[in-house]
Amino acid sequence: MDDTLYPRSCGINLACRKKIEEYMLKYLHMEESEVPQMCLDLYMEHGTTMAGLKV
Repeated sequence: MDDTLYPRSCGINLACRKKIEEYMLKYLHMEESEVPQMCLDLYMEHGTTMAGLKV
C-alpha cells in the first residue's frame, strides 16, 4: 500500500502485513521467528514483501 487511498492511520497496512505473515506460516510452513526477517529480506530485494512472494 502506498498510502495514496488509505492513510496509515486506518490500519490497512497492518492488516495486510498480518495476512502476509499468516500466509507465510500456513502455506510456506515457516517458523514464526523467521517470518520478520524474511519479510524484510523480500522487501529489500523486491520493493514489497508481497512482490517477493510472487516471484
